[in-house]
Formats: sequence, structure tokens, C-alpha cells
Amino acid sequence: AAAAKPEAPADAIGFVGADGVVLHKVAREGQSAWEVFPANAALAAREDLIAPAGFHPDINIRGLRIRLMPGTRATVSLDADGTPRLAIAFGRAVVRASSGDARLGVTADGLSGTIVAGLTEPVGISVELERFAGADPAIEPTRVRAGIVAASGGIVWRQAAAADAQLAGIAPEGMLEARTAIIWDSDKPGAATIERLATLPDWLAGAPQQGRLEKAAAEALAAKVAAVAPLDRALRELAADRRVENRIIAVTTLALLGEYDDLVELLSADAPGRKLEGRQWLTLEADTVPLSLARGARSAERLREAFEDRSPHGKGERLYDMARGFTNDELAAGADQALVAALDRKSTRLNSSHEWISRMPSSA
Repeated sequence: AAAAKPEAPADAIGFVGADGVVLHKVAREGQSAWEVFPANAALAAREDLIAPAGFHPDINIRGLRIRLMPGTRATVSLDADGTPRLAIAFGRAVVRASSGDARLGVTADGLSGTIVAGLTEPVGISVELERFAGADPAIEPTRVRAGIVAASGGIVWRQAAAADAQLAGIAPEGMLEARTAIIWDSDKPGAATIERLATLPDWLAGAPQQGRLEKAAAEALAAKVAAVAPLDRALRELAADRRVENRIIAVTTLALLGEYDDLVELLSADAPGRKLEGRQWLTLEADTVPLSLARGARSAERLREAFEDRSPHGKGERLYDMARGFTNDELAAGADQALVAALDRKSTRLNSSHEWISRMPSSA
């Protein structure tokens, strides 16, 4: 028989599910740090959470099961009336309730309110950060698109009561039919739209089947963070592992925590046995660098510092410029090729200079 689930303390708002790995931010003696959140542990009144790459952890709060998608940062708390609230900084979550009277407060950037009915069927919530190639993260704001998706059943959405939070284009309270989404875009911050979906997003269907190597890497990360503390030490040890898939999942998770040194070292590695294959390099870069730049000026600055400190001598600034991308005007003027030529004149030749050019986006 399955082991009984331990009861949460009377003042807890919920508990962590038994599967997967989830991280939470803990403050002690005026300092904060990310730590592993143990399975079945009780949730405090407010929890800042990250789902690492390779994991789909569950958070259970007052009859709601919140499944975080890999690479998601979110906060769970209670509103003044006791309604659970999920605030997503970036990433995706799928929510489902065991009771028809369950409610969930949602904050997804400019999309704020409460789902007051319909949570017995899956509901998806997403916040996507987007930046244009060549944009300066210190000056130009990131574009944000947030959405709430009703999957197989309709929901009732109530906008936040504050007058300045009411969005044009949708009713203060109304029914959102199945296979329909509310979409908010920071380009038009005062309004939202209703979109009917021809197909539901893949991530709403549940955790995808992992490949053998991906599953092994997730298992290695789970074992390492359970055995070694603090968390950043465990991840850095795994980032030096002999298996490339373990190094990738470790640096991807460190990047989610805002730590980019090991990421840049792996992207820049050119030695036999350390250099990533083209497909591995492109996937890792796409999973980490755009989000690092889009998270704001401080995150982008830390990424720039990592390039300067951890890239081969003399190449950090140029590689950061390449990571940031080029506008259409800069591409037309040959900025990308000028950078490659400058990098290749150095004594060390990086695969990264050519990989970035091979997938270089143009600005919108």
C-alpha cells in the first residue's frame, strides 16, 4: 500500500507534491537564497518558487493542484479573503481543483483577477517574455504576453476590483468558454482580448514523455541536490560532470536562479570532450540567453558580466553583443559578419560565434 501523506501543520496553506524537484526562496538572518523544497513540505503564507528544467512539480493549496512547467518562476499566497493566488513572473502553469466551488486568484503581469468557477477542468496560465533582437535591455522594456486558457471546460473570470486594474475589451466578470483564452499584451496594456483556439497548447496536455538522456539528467539533478548543500554548490558540481546532459541541465537551472557564469563557460567551451554539439548548443542557448536578457536590466547586466569574466580573453564584450542580437539596420550594415571576423582574428576560435550567426534573428 502507498505510504500515507503526512498532514500539513494547521497554519500551512498547502503542501508540495511528492514528484519532481521544486525550488523556493528562503530568507535567513537578512539573507535570501534558493533551496530545494522537500516533497510533502508545508507551504508558508507566501512562497517564491522555481521549477527547474526537466521537472513538472505540483503545488497543492486548499484543494487546488498547481502544476508548474519547467523553467517557470511563480509565487503562491493567499488573498485577504483566503482565496489562493498564483502570480507568474515567467513560464506556465496548469491548475485543476477537486471541488466545484474552488477559486483561484491570478496575477499574470497586467492580467489580474480571480477564476471564480470552472476549475474542475484544467486551466492554463502563461507569461511569456519577448525582446527584439538588438534591443538594449537597460533601456527598452521587455514585451510581455500573458494568457489564461480554458481547456476542456469553461471558467468564470472576474477582473480585479481596483478601477486602475480593469481592462477594456473584456467584461468585469464573464464566462470564458472551453478552448478559449484571455490574452493580455504589454504593447496594449489597458486592454485584453478573447481568442478562440483551434488547438490547445501542447503544455496543457500534461508532462511530455522524456527521452532517455533527458530523464537521466533530471534524475542526476534530483540526486545531486538531495545529497549536496547548499543548492548552488550542488548545481556547480553537476555543471562540471562528465556527462554533457548533466552539465546542460545544471547550467540551465543556474541560469533560472540568475547565475550565468557556468552557462557562459559551457557555451564557450571548445576543448574536446567539453564542446557541445551544434544541436545541443543551439538548444541550450535558446533555453537560457533570451530569457536572461528579457528578465530585466539587472539580469542582462549579470549576463554581460559573465561573458566578460568567463569568455576567452578579449571576447566577452563581443560575444555579449552577439547574444543580444542585431537590428535589421545593423544586419544590413554587416555588424554580424564584422563581429565574426573580429572573433576569428583572436588566437582562440569559438564555435559560439558561428552558432549564433547560424540562428541570428532579425528584429521585428
